[in-house]
Amino acid sequence: MKLPSTLTYIGKKAFYECVSLTQITIPDSVTSIHPQFFSGSDTNFTDGKTTFLWRGQTYTSCAALLQVSGLIVFFSSMLAVLRAAGLTALLPNRLAEALACGALELSSGILLLSGPGAEAACALLMGWGGLCVHFQAMSLWQTAGLRPHGYFSAKLLHGLLSAVLALACFAPSPAALLSAGALTACALLAPLLRKIRAGNLRHAAV
Repeated sequence: MKLPSTLTYIGKKAFYECVSLTQITIPDSVTSIHPQFFSGSDTNFTDGKTTFLWRGQTYTSCAALLQVSGLIVFFSSMLAVLRAAGLTALLPNRLAEALACGALELSSGILLLSGPGAEAACALLMGWGGLCVHFQAMSLWQTAGLRPHGYFSAKLLHGLLSAVLALACFAPSPAALLSAGALTACALLAPLLRKIRAGNLRHAAV
């Protein structure tokens, strides 16, 4: 695709998700290009506008870095305020405090873990990831135009499965082994059940 020589500016998402577009020739008349003008496409550029592309990618990367760092600072500060207000002291024990903090910000919760049950709790938190990590992922996938379905339920299942497997390894018992087997089966069958359900919904809509 060759752009007209009268073009001076290429705006945001001008070629958004143009997956069938393989090559673009940008004329010398273009003096400004939005950093996200090619989001969602795998297009080659044959114009010598390397500086614009490099600047756009640098801008996008720095913006993503600021988003991630800002969310980490926000959740860490929020936990610090909750502790200072004495709200975390209302929880029954240190393990509950660690799980509550880790559900929001992963590393803060893991650093509080100690004693019996710490291995399973750590596995649970690592599998879940924490709301801070989920918000980071959301900020990135929304920029890319993605809309993943079932993300939070899948992460919760991931955390539960990790915790049960950790119990089966560090404190094996018939109940832990049966629970690990049942959750593993659920994790394996969940994608198939979602496909079947989606197919049934489509047939019902028709």
